[in-house]
Amino acid sequence: MEPFLALLATTLTLAAAGLALPAQDAPPPRFRFRAVLDGPLSLTVEEPEIAGPAVTITGGDARCPHVPFTFDWGDGAREEGFFPARHTYCDTGRDYTVTVTAHYDPGEAVESVRVRFAPVRDEFARDERIPRRVRVAAAPVTLGTTVPGYAPPADLGGFTDADLAVPRAAWEYLLDVGHYLQAGFCNGDLDPSGGREQVVLCQPEFGGAFSLWFTSPVAMGTDPAYLRSLSGVSSLYHELGHNLTLNSPAACRLGGRTDGPMSTIVSETLAQIFQHATAWEILNHPARYGLGEALAEGVRQSALAAFAITARSHRDYVAAGCPFATRQGAGEEGDGTFGTFMTLAYVFVESAEERGAFRAPLQRTMALLQTFREADRVRYQERENDAFRATFLVAALSHGFERDLRGRFRALRFVLDDAVYTEMLGRMGGK
Repeated sequence: MEPFLALLATTLTLAAAGLALPAQDAPPPRFRFRAVLDGPLSLTVEEPEIAGPAVTITGGDARCPHVPFTFDWGDGAREEGFFPARHTYCDTGRDYTVTVTAHYDPGEAVESVRVRFAPVRDEFARDERIPRRVRVAAAPVTLGTTVPGYAPPADLGGFTDADLAVPRAAWEYLLDVGHYLQAGFCNGDLDPSGGREQVVLCQPEFGGAFSLWFTSPVAMGTDPAYLRSLSGVSSLYHELGHNLTLNSPAACRLGGRTDGPMSTIVSETLAQIFQHATAWEILNHPARYGLGEALAEGVRQSALAAFAITARSHRDYVAAGCPFATRQGAGEEGDGTFGTFMTLAYVFVESAEERGAFRAPLQRTMALLQTFREADRVRYQERENDAFRATFLVAALSHGFERDLRGRFRALRFVLDDAVYTEMLGRMGGK
């Protein structure tokens, strides 16, 4: 398909789904992950933890400097030390900007974060063109299932207002914007029984967040800590990515058994990419979505911290000799696929930053993945078929960025099948 016709087809698909295609990305972007050619993201500072007048700042630095950081607390106090850093303010009637400086030989890196003692209120102007899709539950919700044999947990509850870092309406709007963007990344191609309406439920015993892509309504469970601070927003965009991509394409959903290969590199790679792409789009167009300074800053800090993990995981994968794996081995502890899917996500972000655009490459990537059919599922589920699973994704990323990425991934010890690559690109007209 010619590029103009492909864009037209995508536009019509989104329009049919009620999703207007936003204006084209305008270079240079305001926000960047800063991990293009010169290595992974270095200094990151997470949103402060505030307990009365006491503030704790956490973060990290991929360069692992041995020289202490400089913390300028914004009230005249400065000190040297490492994360976590703690400070007590005398005046809690105002907000402060904390500046953290990392020192290297040579050079330095500087990041700032806002300490807000006044609670964040309705610092957003809802764009009513963005559908109301995501609800942060205040009470338990009865969940059905869209997949026979898949049973939702029965111990999920709601969140009290005290559990929420920002008002419930603000949390729901942040997630509605994420849903709107991610449905667009999916080209509007979603199973009508899943993904349109979603609910966030509380599971304090889990200690993390998880996707329930197969429930009705579609849901995610999370420890309340994820909503007590805006630092959890990127993780929720990750689970949102699971919920939407596993319910796509409508003709043959990618979702499969949580203990099967479909939930290894395809599911996790896409959730990682979707969470980073969502933050990139929001932070480069905050006014478009009506986000105030505090909400945008919370998304920024969360996004940088999340991508620092992706970048560090990719670096660890390379340092370990590229232990490629597309599914968990029998009896294996931990996730043996972690470095593989983090590397796929890292290469996507790196390539998108080079291009200065995330949305169009991700829509093209998804367009190839959305050719998935039952015959592909049979090949994908074959335990030893690492080459099919890896090539399926590498072909999709190659189509997304309109360049052959096989050499890049072979250098990372990915096992690829050239015949499968040609077959997949052939579905898209060979381009």
